[in-house]
Amino acid sequence: MTTELTTTRLRLRQWRDADRPAWAALNADPEVREFFDHPLTRAESDAVLDRFQSDLATRGWGWWALELAATGELIGMAGLDPTEDDIPVSGVEMGWRLARAHWGRGYATEAARAVLDFAFDTLALPEVLAIAAIGNTRSHAVMTRLGMTRLRTFTNPTEPPELAESVIYPSKPLDRTARTSPASSARLVAAHPPCVAAGLSCMAEPAAARRGGAPGRGAVTGCHGLSRAVTGCHGLSRAVTGCHGLSRAVTGRHGWEM
Repeated sequence: MTTELTTTRLRLRQWRDADRPAWAALNADPEVREFFDHPLTRAESDAVLDRFQSDLATRGWGWWALELAATGELIGMAGLDPTEDDIPVSGVEMGWRLARAHWGRGYATEAARAVLDFAFDTLALPEVLAIAAIGNTRSHAVMTRLGMTRLRTFTNPTEPPELAESVIYPSKPLDRTARTSPASSARLVAAHPPCVAAGLSCMAEPAAARRGGAPGRGAVTGCHGLSRAVTGCHGLSRAVTGCHGLSRAVTGRHGWEM
């Protein structure tokens, strides 16, 4: 029940048990985890992978394993997830995390473009958020290359003081005119829930706080447009306008690396 995304050089796919050693090594690297509160142990890393795998199997999208199409080497992750429970707005955020050996090659931007295309063309989201620590200049550069515009800074009270200052970048479908996407495609690995197969979105309830980068919990809430957990989308309900109207202070996760 998982969608796979492909680009010229990359494949975004379901996680496999064989990915665990490479994923654990990535999460144990202090430089990769610079904008999180701590590197992960093997047990913590495995638990994150289990949650990623479960979410993808349940709703067909989420945090995908990111591999090189030419070799099948796992180089990180990229994808989408509902924002966390403990923040005052709802929406969908995108992110990426790559092994340090693969930084600086444009993979994060290429994967993120495919994720945005899927979010807007398949899930019909009206907006996707990207959030980064204020010092995470590598992620800021990716967001700029995607045509996203820095909206504002905010303080995340759930993070240590040295990591709390963060920046939000929103993206909407029309923003894609500001960027050029390499060829990308999405395919179903198995049958989706009817709403995804029909081009609508099935949205899980908002994610619980996940300091280690684990995905959100919750059952799929329904098909017609987007569920309450994200926005109520097509009518641009209060949850969405909270995001781009910023009627309250925005908080959330940050630090997705290149």
